[in-house]
Amino acid sequence: MKKKNIIIIIVSVVIILIAILASYKVYNFQKFSFDNYRYENLKEFIKKFNVKETIEFKNAKLEDDYLEFENIKIKNHYHDYTEAEAEKFDSFKSGGSFEKKIDDKVVSKFTFGIETYTIKGLMSYMKAFSIDRTDKDNIKRTDAVDIDNLFNKNGIKDDYDLIKYGYQHKDDKLNILLDSVKKRKQITYLYANLNMFLNSEDDIYLINGDLKGYMTVTKTGTDNKTIKVIVRLIKDDMNAYYFAWNYDEGIYTLDDIKSFLNSIEIG
Repeated sequence: MKKKNIIIIIVSVVIILIAILASYKVYNFQKFSFDNYRYENLKEFIKKFNVKETIEFKNAKLEDDYLEFENIKIKNHYHDYTEAEAEKFDSFKSGGSFEKKIDDKVVSKFTFGIETYTIKGLMSYMKAFSIDRTDKDNIKRTDAVDIDNLFNKNGIKDDYDLIKYGYQHKDDKLNILLDSVKKRKQITYLYANLNMFLNSEDDIYLINGDLKGYMTVTKTGTDNKTIKVIVRLIKDDMNAYYFAWNYDEGIYTLDDIKSFLNSIEIG
């Protein structure tokens, strides 16, 4: 009788533990699900998230007629432009801005420099969905994510790999029985950050070759007739070479931008 009671107690404890673990898993899968109101816009982002093609970057060899900043040289295609006020924000070191006007209206602008963050670099640094900053010396992290585990397992070394992985796996479905809470958090964190830095309306191009990176093409303005092209070439974990063209439709074609891309020399 005593042995039977012990078995009953053990079975009861096991059942309770399984119920607790199951409840924990269900709670967290729901909390970090794309159906949660905090992440509901991710469904739309993932649906539209699209990599158009991969462009090859060949480092140019420039001997004259170029703009220069630190170890960046770019062919000077901007002789009919005037120097504009440099872009000013904390995460950007400007190499210069140049604009072209027609009838006092800016129809094209080019900016280049070094952006002092990358998507992957920030994700690895933050490792959390949200941060409450109580004061400059006390940072409280919530919903910590072991994102480096996902990066290491899948060979994600930079933003090129990150965007490629996100695009290739965007239709994957997680299974609450087979997949862990850790993976549920990792996947939601990954797409939450891609959504933060990439617009769902962007055309995205991966860049491979002598340097890796990516290019986004966005139509802006009330009539969608202004084109914004941004190229980021990966410098290191937390820095990217930055090139941006804003121009009225008809000023340049995408082939022009690709030509400009291959007139860049990174020393």
